Amino acid sequence: MLPQTKCKDKKEELSIRERVALVRKKLKEHGIDAFLVPHNDMYFNEITAPSHNRLEWITGFTGSAGFAIILKNSAVIFTDGRYSIQIRQEVDQSFFIIENITKNSPFSWLQKNVKKI
Repeated sequence: MLPQTKCKDKKEELSIRERVALVRKKLKEHGIDAFLVPHNDMYFNEITAPSHNRLEWITGFTGSAGFAIILKNSAVIFTDGRYSIQIRQEVDQSFFIIENITKNSPFSWLQKNVKKI
């Protein structure tokens, strides 16, 4: 479970850089290779409560459709063409590669970017 980032003092709110670093730290601690972040909540509801917006928390993307994958050394966010402008405005591309999900699925991306053991 990811920690809450809304603090009384805005100076205490984590940046995207700090959030990605925190997730990567947890990946390492638990021996996990990837963290998958759907837009859906834990019950796979499409419309999520603000406290369950995991995708927005980790990427900054506020659109209603998306999926992210965070690896030890890279991260990618997927969405469809409806959000092509919005995602480029909201997501820091120094942390996330942006992919159109209709042209490159998360599964295809993983096959190309994760080494087989």
